[in-house]
Amino acid sequence: MLRPYAVQKLHKRIHDVITFARHVVQSMTGNPDFPAPTPPLASVEAHIDALADAQSNVLSRSHGAAARRDACLMTVRFDLGALRSYVQTLANRVDAVTAAQLIASSGFSVKRSGVHPRQTASATPGPVSGSVKLTAPFAAKRAAYQWRCSEGSGPWAPLAETIRASTRIDSLTPGRVYRFQVRALTPEGVGDWSEPVAFLAL
Repeated sequence: MLRPYAVQKLHKRIHDVITFARHVVQSMTGNPDFPAPTPPLASVEAHIDALADAQSNVLSRSHGAAARRDACLMTVRFDLGALRSYVQTLANRVDAVTAAQLIASSGFSVKRSGVHPRQTASATPGPVSGSVKLTAPFAAKRAAYQWRCSEGSGPWAPLAETIRASTRIDSLTPGRVYRFQVRALTPEGVGDWSEPVAFLAL
């Protein structure tokens, strides 16, 4: 049997994103298949509430509300991607039938595939000191790209999401080594993080 993979549909409407995110949290809450979700479901729920509140402010046309809403949206999407990766990690430890049942119980959709390719990032020096240009393979016409960075072996920190398969990061400290990863968000769901690519800031 082909290996099942957890996927999520990328909704364009904020309301649909909120509804789906709440569905995932509700499905995983108290579910014995998911003893220690990462990130914690309480944190994800708080981020969803913040997004819902920010969206309400946008509809009321409050000053600066759109920027706050977009930041909250990126956080919720990052949370969903992390939860999907957590579910997939557990699914990879069991047989295909059990994996499909586990994924379905999480609120994510099940996709069966014999191959699950990973994105491969590349990093090249930018036009100015302390900058880097990151690129990823083209994923799909309607795709977005999530990026993250760590200094040395430090913790990962999210970077701005893009709709292009490239981005530029400035303000790096020359002489220090950074690591970068990317994953694609397509209509079929969120891909896996790429293998880390190291970069020495110049």
